[in-house]
Amino acid sequence: MNNHLDLIKILYGQEIVSGQEIANKLGISRNMVWKKINALCSLGFKIDSYPKGYKLISFPTDITKEEILTKTDTSFEVLVFDTLPSTNDYAKQNISSFSKNTIIIAKEQTSGKGRFNRKFYSSKGGLYLTMVFKESLDISYASLITLFTAVKVCEAIEKVADIKCDIKWVNDIYHSGKKLCGILSEASISCEQKTVFDYIIGIGINVDNKLESEISDIATSLSVLQQKPINKSILCAEIIKNMQNLTTEIVESDFINTYKQRLFILGKKVFINEQEALVLDLNKDGSLKVQMGEEIKTFYAGDVSLKL
Repeated sequence: MNNHLDLIKILYGQEIVSGQEIANKLGISRNMVWKKINALCSLGFKIDSYPKGYKLISFPTDITKEEILTKTDTSFEVLVFDTLPSTNDYAKQNISSFSKNTIIIAKEQTSGKGRFNRKFYSSKGGLYLTMVFKESLDISYASLITLFTAVKVCEAIEKVADIKCDIKWVNDIYHSGKKLCGILSEASISCEQKTVFDYIIGIGINVDNKLESEISDIATSLSVLQQKPINKSILCAEIIKNMQNLTTEIVESDFINTYKQRLFILGKKVFINEQEALVLDLNKDGSLKVQMGEEIKTFYAGDVSLKL
């Protein structure tokens, strides 16, 4: 039992809840209720006390497991850390110990990485999470996991931050030509069963983090665009809501067309492995159809580095 979460769920959305009602629901004494209220207040929760009971006024400004799980209905386990080298690395190192789908969140990453082991800047203030799916998926859908995620993260950002999002193939989310988010998907593969399993999806979003000078010309953040702080717990909860049924929705939904509509490089010239190419189309398997000189070629995400 997570009594912090249980207590928050009792208070959330209510006017005033009596100490006796809380005690009855949690199976503890009134004195213990008082201690737990004080413990929550020390963690940054604002809870007002009245003669008739208690009222939850606000959550801490930083991301919390309690606010995430209060604002979304999910079976995922949620783990929040102040600092990790990499949420994806933590997931891979501990995946055998996870008995269920799990989300790992770090308020800061010291060794964040993207595709091809590129450095991913992950200073405090961003939203860095890895979703661990203890499920299997037909191997034919493996290349679509990142594309599905990109669509769902775009939708979450637009709902929570009211910022229009575009996609740069295959794993980057942009706004007005500047990067907002990167995605890195990894999985174990069973060749005999033709499935991927224990797949993990890392998502890094610039929210309130300060952008290093070397990337400030090519990246932006949600708070810069909105000129106000963005609630990372609510954003994370919306991403979980959008992503938690991935295994069925990636098979049944028509997300690839939505991805294509957001793909801002269609019809434009880009550089693929340092060669100029004209982007012609996105195929149903997520591969990119391009023209290079007189040739029409198809590229898959794992094969290429694409630059604008």
